[in-house]
Amino acid sequence: MKTARHVATGRIVNASQVEYGDYFGIFECPQCNAALTLCRKYNRSDGIAIGATFKHPANGSEEQEACSLRVDLNFNDSSSNSLPNNLSPRGQFYRLLQENLLDNLHTHSRVDVLQYYRHYGGSWNELKSVSPFVSLSNSVLKLSQNGGYLLDYRKIIEIDLEREYANRVIWCIQFLINEANDHFRKRAIEFILGKYALQSSLEIISSGKKVSKIFGFSLKTLQSVQKIVSEESLVSEFYTHMYQGLNSSENIDQETFERMKRFQNRLLKWVIDYFIDFNWSLFGYR
Repeated sequence: MKTARHVATGRIVNASQVEYGDYFGIFECPQCNAALTLCRKYNRSDGIAIGATFKHPANGSEEQEACSLRVDLNFNDSSSNSLPNNLSPRGQFYRLLQENLLDNLHTHSRVDVLQYYRHYGGSWNELKSVSPFVSLSNSVLKLSQNGGYLLDYRKIIEIDLEREYANRVIWCIQFLINEANDHFRKRAIEFILGKYALQSSLEIISSGKKVSKIFGFSLKTLQSVQKIVSEESLVSEFYTHMYQGLNSSENIDQETFERMKRFQNRLLKWVIDYFIDFNWSLFGYR
């Protein structure tokens, strides 16, 4: 399998990107919880390159032996060094995981943000503005560059939370960023926004048929964010300069830069605060 959970941090990591010096402790399978062995990439004597992978133990429990993520490779037999086309670490397990997570998010939030505006008031124009906002939030949340933000935030929440609890929070957010598909991520955002709307901490401001602010953001801010996320080069430029503590870049003026920064920070804070407040007993945790 190509990915595993790093026990010490709760992060989902890729075998091809793991450096031994950076990841102390053990890795485990996110499905059967078996301790995994990291097998680094190497070239065989016949010249065939073997990619990095996580390997299940040879003699595990019945559950571990039957794990759908288990991949057994005979590294000495050239006929068995490629994975079958239908073997994927995502597949059915990730589909079921996402379905289970969405059910629990629904239970925790009670309504998604679209249901809130359909059943608890709001004009048709306000309702129409929600879906584009969710789509834009999805475009920002799935950016891999958000990982740097989470590394800094982990240091903060581990001061106030137990490490195991902090790991759960970070794992859920990293799953949203790195593992989830667009459909799941959008539905998760809808539930997160729905909870805050139900608590009256978020609102859409409109005058007549014109919407002026969506959840605290002006239309100009949303247009600025859309401009940046629509171009990969601008995304890379924004995050590089933001992590350097700068407020503008060669191709992004200061006002646009600040709007994007404010949107990104507030979106991640909504997500982080949601999972800090999450009812973890829904997952069987106490």
